[in-house]
Amino acid sequence: MPTTAWTTLAILIIMFGLLVWDRLPIWLVFIGTLTAAMTLNLAPAGALLKGYSNIGVITIAVLYPIAAGMYATGAISLLSERFIGLPKSIVAAQLKIFPPVSLASAFLYNTPIVAMMIPAVRDVTRRTGLNGSKLYMGLSYLTMLGGTITLIGTSVNLIVAGLVSEAIAKGQLAGMKPIGIFDPMWIGLPATAA
Repeated sequence: MPTTAWTTLAILIIMFGLLVWDRLPIWLVFIGTLTAAMTLNLAPAGALLKGYSNIGVITIAVLYPIAAGMYATGAISLLSERFIGLPKSIVAAQLKIFPPVSLASAFLYNTPIVAMMIPAVRDVTRRTGLNGSKLYMGLSYLTMLGGTITLIGTSVNLIVAGLVSEAIAKGQLAGMKPIGIFDPMWIGLPATAA
């Protein structure tokens, strides 16, 4: 193997080690890895930075502060008290929590939705004595499924849409239109409802 391949492998092993060690912020590990790869000229800078220009990555970066703002302002607690209330059974709690969470995750990234709803679900389980595990697991799965309803609901859809748009612009997908915001709905909505 060439020296650049060994160097790249060493950098990736160090990166994964730092991620598993979990003492440094994730963003710092990734920026450090990118900086090392650029400094050692392991690939052209344009190729290394191309992922950061993808519309999916940019959209996710924009949605995180929105979710953090909703959490910091107490909007989540207010919504929890108003819409969830004090359900008397797990099924009643699921019926109050899951549909709005699925709808929200269709338009916001899944991870911040789960992060925002965990305190609300914890609050409900403390006030009612309901088993939280049945709510937390459903919350996780339904945010993932709800994210498949729209183009912006999950990072995978956004990244694929960005790649499709690039391929169309290069003439590689003749006759195909860019993926629209509600195009994934025909698969995502029935999957979420099931």
